Amino acid sequence: MADGEAFTLLALGLTIIGIRIWARWIQVGPSNWQLDDYFMPLAGVAFTLETVAAYLVRVLFLGYTNSYMTDEERAAIDPNSREYFDRQWGSKIQVLGWSLYAFILWALKFCVAVFYGRLA
Repeated sequence: MADGEAFTLLALGLTIIGIRIWARWIQVGPSNWQLDDYFMPLAGVAFTLETVAAYLVRVLFLGYTNSYMTDEERAAIDPNSREYFDRQWGSKIQVLGWSLYAFILWALKFCVAVFYGRLA
């Protein structure tokens, strides 16, 4: 994903979360917030961290990770080279990004479930 696209989607998501928080603040006030009202900003923070992690892999480590490499390709890389360093740290940040992505999905599912429960 291009950097501009990722940060545009981040800005759009954070704007929607901000509008949601504002609407709930006006509608019920912060003293009557439900659990999903607290989870949405948390999902926004995780989304920001995930986007920054993806950006760091691309910019600092040139997009290098260990994904889609064969064992022979891994063995051919010199452990003292810059590529080895980039792939090692890029892979670590990529795992962090995957974990954040899973958290974002489950946090949003939880928010929707609580919201639907409030409608019933």
